[in-house]
Amino acid sequence: MEKKSILVIDDDEYIRKACVELFKSEGYEVFSADSGEGGIEVLKANPCEIVITDLKLPEMDGLAVLKHIKDNYSKTDVIMITAHGTIANAVQAMKLGAYDYVPKTFDITELDLIVKRCFEKQRLSAEISELKQLVNLYEVSKAISSIMGLDELLNLILKLSSDTLSADSGSIMLYDSKANELTVKVAIGSRKDDVINKKLSLGERIAGYSAKELKPVVIQGDVKNDPRFLGLEPYEDIKSALTAPLMRKGRLLGVINLARVEREAVFSEQDLNLLSIFAVEAAIAIENTYLFNSLEQEKEELNATFSAMADGAVVTDAGFNVMRLNNSARELLGLSETDSLDRSFIEMIPDYAPSLPWETINSDTARSVNFELSRVKGKSLFLSVMATKIAGQDKNVIGHIFVLRDITEEKKEGKQKIDFLALISHKLRTPLTAINGYSSLLLEKAKDLDKLTRQALTTIEREGNTLNLLVDKLIRFTLLESEYTELTPERISIKKVVDTSLLGLGAFLDKNKTTVIVGEELSRLPDLMIDTAKIIEVVENIVENAVKFNDKPEKIIHINGGLADNNFVMLQVSDNGLGIPSEEHKKIFQKFYQIDEYKTGQVEGAGLGLAVVKKILELHGGSVWIESKIEKGSKFCFTLPRWQDSQAKTNQ
Repeated sequence: MEKKSILVIDDDEYIRKACVELFKSEGYEVFSADSGEGGIEVLKANPCEIVITDLKLPEMDGLAVLKHIKDNYSKTDVIMITAHGTIANAVQAMKLGAYDYVPKTFDITELDLIVKRCFEKQRLSAEISELKQLVNLYEVSKAISSIMGLDELLNLILKLSSDTLSADSGSIMLYDSKANELTVKVAIGSRKDDVINKKLSLGERIAGYSAKELKPVVIQGDVKNDPRFLGLEPYEDIKSALTAPLMRKGRLLGVINLARVEREAVFSEQDLNLLSIFAVEAAIAIENTYLFNSLEQEKEELNATFSAMADGAVVTDAGFNVMRLNNSARELLGLSETDSLDRSFIEMIPDYAPSLPWETINSDTARSVNFELSRVKGKSLFLSVMATKIAGQDKNVIGHIFVLRDITEEKKEGKQKIDFLALISHKLRTPLTAINGYSSLLLEKAKDLDKLTRQALTTIEREGNTLNLLVDKLIRFTLLESEYTELTPERISIKKVVDTSLLGLGAFLDKNKTTVIVGEELSRLPDLMIDTAKIIEVVENIVENAVKFNDKPEKIIHINGGLADNNFVMLQVSDNGLGIPSEEHKKIFQKFYQIDEYKTGQVEGAGLGLAVVKKILELHGGSVWIESKIEKGSKFCFTLPRWQDSQAKTNQ
């Protein structure tokens, strides 16, 4: 007996060798290739019954191999291996004629079982290759593949199968796994109106038996004479019947039932084999229809969500050409529906200036980038934009989604607040200078003050100094918030920045019994390119907060660092404090925000420290975030731009 042959095409040597060894041990003649082109050459010299090919191959991929085989080797079945087992890939492969597919992480025994089933299907097909029914089955398979509506598909399956096997009655029942029952969806014959939507439990009657046992059934003659169904009363005077389960990847989809009521001839085992093959093709078509319907539903839901978004949304390709945009985006940007698609998003908004260069937005390594668009002509309009990259299967960027929100009023309110703070801060400076100066002078000059008077003057001096510090912070913050803030970047080591910051906080740390442990790895990190004075203020504010919001008698702070990516260094400041609730994580970086007293106790300050931190880091192109749990302390993480060799060349 001639050996059956298999061709394995995969550029993964481990998977290729594992498949070859398995099938050789099973007694098959096995060939292999590491590329689609190589596989085609092997197939020319050695026609095989089955080709197992990876979907993702260099140059000629698995789908191209499948198309070539289907065009040139009609008797060869193709089984796909894919690490990209999405609905779209599965449906496309099945539509092109693949026998089956397995995910890349498949169990080798699963593939072995599929191969055995494929050879069994080929054996059955060969046995009936001379029969007219096989031609009909082929026509049925082609027709089924072109139908997408489930009801229409089921009616077509039933009509063609009954015509092919000369049945005058029948039905297709679909399985509901939650209810564990079968329901008649379509039917033909004299009783079709009576049986539509009729339900059966698994194991009940012939259809239930076939579904429960997962095997086809042929009834030749009176069903009451069949030992499997003793005492079963048929619905009508059935001369013979066929039932086959509709199975896909080991999952029951339903059953197909055919019967002869008028015709005397009984169904044969060969008829049962034919229906079983038919059931395999029908199950694939039904599953494909389920998948298409699922995709269609998801598409409708996404369209509805996209259109109903209050924020503007623009979808572009990798080159910023607009593919879709919703009504909110059109209204915000003043675009018409007809003129928007397939145009460059950048060219469509010439009156808007981005806060970041478009090249930076496209080249940034982060998946999402936040920036602003401001209208430079006409009435002021400011839009907050979050640009998110869309990655393809090879992880390359294939597009962007821009979500736009109008923040014009927020900008106006923010500017008014800053202007007010600047005014108040400067107005307070003069009287504070007098209060602090005279209180110090009185304490120094007046030797014979009574205890109460000296205590009052000391309190005035202390509180005046505290208020003076708050005014200084307000002034620095208003300067940071102004549109004219400029950085003075210089090259410096992160270790030196941390050491300088801790030196300035020395007395404060000693007074609050705080131990600071600096990681040795800071000395090995690349230099930074920063405005040193401002980043020292960042470190001081974070360390100061870690101390102030820690009620433990012995406070411990760890400062560690590492590389964030090729452009940024990350610094982490961890403490052994109370921890911060998750709902507060974003709020603490807002201006003038402090966590409720009952959570932290009364702490001096204006709630500006972390807002200053966030603003300074954003000006540097970095970011800040917190990782914290109640009673487990907090870790503040932030990124800083590193010195690049290209900057040295530029400076030269």
